[in-house]
Amino acid sequence: MMTVFTKNILSQTKQISLFFILFIALAIFILFSSFVGDVKINIDQLLPNIVHNYLENTILFEYRLPRLLIGACTGAQFAIAGAILQAVTKNQLAAPNIIGINSGASFFSVLSLLVFSNSSFFLLPVAAFLGALFASILVYLFAFKNGITPLRLILSGIAIDAFFQAGTTFILVNNTNEVGSIYMWLSGSLWGKEWHEFYYILPCTLIGTFLALILSQRINILTLSDEIIIGLGVNINLSRIILLVLAIFLSSSAVCLVGPIGFVGLIVPHIMRALFDYDYKIIIPFSALGGAFLVILSDTIGRTIFAPHEVPAGLIATLIGSPYFIYLLLKERY
Repeated sequence: MMTVFTKNILSQTKQISLFFILFIALAIFILFSSFVGDVKINIDQLLPNIVHNYLENTILFEYRLPRLLIGACTGAQFAIAGAILQAVTKNQLAAPNIIGINSGASFFSVLSLLVFSNSSFFLLPVAAFLGALFASILVYLFAFKNGITPLRLILSGIAIDAFFQAGTTFILVNNTNEVGSIYMWLSGSLWGKEWHEFYYILPCTLIGTFLALILSQRINILTLSDEIIIGLGVNINLSRIILLVLAIFLSSSAVCLVGPIGFVGLIVPHIMRALFDYDYKIIIPFSALGGAFLVILSDTIGRTIFAPHEVPAGLIATLIGSPYFIYLLLKERY
């Protein structure tokens, strides 16, 4: 008779196998996406003369692959950040774009772009992190009165999100010279991304994912009731602060590069929780894959269906995520 331990081992083996299968599928999807767009690349013509096809090489290796790999990294970060926030707040509607983290990071990033334009690339991650942290503190301060409830947290987040979005718009209205490029960035665009930006985001993705996996058991504990957590001897407030800072790091480092791509951190963790229950040791890596896929899918749709025009990935992701957000609101009866 099969023991519980043996069943768990088999279950883990299946999950690991499934992860690698989906990882390979994601890699194939990235490769497929790199060949489609306004200018279609024929792989049969490219491979035999790869050295001489300068135009195709430039489009593929200098434009499409960097943007797709950056999209995969940022999508993974948004999804993991959303999974952490939903666990820490015990609220299925919590996500970086819902509770003001993305808009706070965007506001401070735009401010740094205009004030320190010559060295903005190096200041952007710091500015985005500080903005996201400041927005999170404001949300908790407004939601803390008489105890934090899921509804109060969401309402506070929406209010802070609207405040920072209004602030960003005010800055842009009074600085019209930079409006075009910044508006494209604010809409969540992967256009014009280069390899040096991928080299910046890749360590953030790897470090953030590694830390999230290390803390996955702590995340599982935080989904329990406060009484049980205290009984287990876990410092609730310290754990929440550490995980919140990690979520802010993941989200802000992605926002400063591709802008606030919304709803990735809401949809993906919710789906993964439905598939894998509440084991964040499994939810986190699968959320990373799901987030990467959603952003790449949104980018591919935006630059193929509407070609020769390009619709930012953030707008496509919002079109996909908004109905799902409404569905969650109706389902949970907030």
